[in-house]
Amino acid sequence: MNLWLLAIHNLVRWAVLLSGAYSFLRASTGLLARGGWLPADQKAARIYPIVLDVQVVLGLATWFALHPPVPPHASAAVVALVMAHAGTIYAKRTKTVRTKFQAVALLHGLSLLLIAVRLDWSAPLIPHF
Repeated sequence: MNLWLLAIHNLVRWAVLLSGAYSFLRASTGLLARGGWLPADQKAARIYPIVLDVQVVLGLATWFALHPPVPPHASAAVVALVMAHAGTIYAKRTKTVRTKFQAVALLHGLSLLLIAVRLDWSAPLIPHF
């Protein structure tokens, strides 16, 4: 079961990277184009933190199941998770469209950058057993 958790954690990282990139690109494009805050922008801003939640829970479950030393990216993942949620919450609470795009672009972008820097790129693209 431990290897299954690790394999699922490995696969979900691609969903994190794709959803984060999509959210960042939608927010950046909306900011540069001075467009309106569309339902697709709202969905992209909500999906990224949810996928990241799943990834962090899987990572913590893997860590507790395997009992290795704390992986170096664990604290970075929690910080990235907080930034992703902060961007989504701030975009939800603010009134102006420009500020919504700025919050999501900045905080989701920094979150994604932190994840990309701390990601274990040596892990196989698709896990094997």
